Amino acid sequence: MVSPKPQKEISGKRLIRLTNIHARRRQPGGINTPLTPCRTSGIKVICPPPSVVNYGINYLWKMNSTDFQELYNTWYKKSFTFAKAYVQDRMIAEDIVSESLVKLWKMMQEKKIEYPQSLLLTLLKNKSLDHLRREVMRQTVEEGLAETCRRELSIRISTLEACNPEDIFSSEVKEIIQKTLTSLPEQTRAIFEMSRFDGLSVKEISLRKGITPKAVEYHITRSLKALRVSLKDYLPLLVFLFG
Repeated sequence: MVSPKPQKEISGKRLIRLTNIHARRRQPGGINTPLTPCRTSGIKVICPPPSVVNYGINYLWKMNSTDFQELYNTWYKKSFTFAKAYVQDRMIAEDIVSESLVKLWKMMQEKKIEYPQSLLLTLLKNKSLDHLRREVMRQTVEEGLAETCRRELSIRISTLEACNPEDIFSSEVKEIIQKTLTSLPEQTRAIFEMSRFDGLSVKEISLRKGITPKAVEYHITRSLKALRVSLKDYLPLLVFLFG
């Protein structure tokens, strides 16, 4: 005996499509009845006509829980108004309502819900809160990044304002550079001078010294780090002289 195939769970979007077709068949004009466009997660759904907007909670309790279209028609408008009042975004509110109604419908398939209106409101509330909390986190991160950028910009402005072009010729700067280079290992100092004073490329220095280009770059980087520390009060000049 062949075992029956397990039924696949219907997604919320497919569920709305199926209920649209079912509802049109029940209306005058049948399946050809045009849809009133309402966005729910990017899907056109049948908006409740004026004659069926006010079903009432008692009718909802008595209806067959498998009739998703009845559930949708009854509570979509009120749910949307509630969600949008808090999230302040039409598309986000539509998604929240769609997800909440599908969640409620699935729960009604599993067991009897004594107070579906209260459960639906809880779903809407929690999903709206989740969205608002994510917004707070996003804004906090953005504000933190903005504050960091402002601080860095302020430092660059103050440093540049303090830069005196005449310092490049000062005996103090020359003395600091000379002392720093003298303190470096001989090979490191020689490679740095070949690069910055003689204008040789990394490849040319590599051939002259018989070492790899990576080793040449290491010695240059080491020299620049030492100069960055010793010339910390003259950083714009460091960039200009050895950048």
